[in-house]
Amino acid sequence: MTMRTHYCGELRSSDIGSTVTVCGWVDTRRVHSEHLAFIDLRDHTGIIQCVVDEKLDLRSEFVVSITGTVRSRFEGKSNEKLSTGEVELGDCSVELLSSAEPPPFPMHERSEVDENIRLRHRYLDLRKTRMQKNLRIRAQVNSAIRNAMEKQGFVEIETAELKFKNIKEEVTPITTRTTRISIKVKPLLKLLHPVTDVCVLTSSALHTISS
Repeated sequence: MTMRTHYCGELRSSDIGSTVTVCGWVDTRRVHSEHLAFIDLRDHTGIIQCVVDEKLDLRSEFVVSITGTVRSRFEGKSNEKLSTGEVELGDCSVELLSSAEPPPFPMHERSEVDENIRLRHRYLDLRKTRMQKNLRIRAQVNSAIRNAMEKQGFVEIETAELKFKNIKEEVTPITTRTTRISIKVKPLLKLLHPVTDVCVLTSSALHTISS
């Protein structure tokens, strides 16, 4: 049995009547009545509105699994800003996967946050929709480059790095210098690919060492 059947941003009107399970972070919580509350559940694909028991203690950034029935929202209650704005999950059962402390800043994209605070809590900042999109675009670009290189017979090699301290300067992430061993590994590269150049991908640059 899988943890989820759908991602939050995948649900559409065509799914109405289906029983689904979604997982994600609690984005917002709005009390609807004495017995019901609206939960906006968020993952990297989008947000889905879930109608849950108001007595449940669900706070911002709690990680939950929600199983419910996809149904159409009431007339006039659709949200055109969301890809899932025409539907919601009703008759929900909720499983708490992980609780969370209140975040140091709002997780909404529209909120303005001091950059120092945002970087200090980078693990939270990376959850935001814009950052999630950037990370996935970067991963797709890297994957495309690797696939293109592999089809041409290139071999990716991770070479050792020598890190040494600059005597005159204090070592920081900016001033630390690195030296790559290239001369000694050339014979090895020739054995791996004797005809074409060998492409070495590192986290900082794309290096091509001629055979």
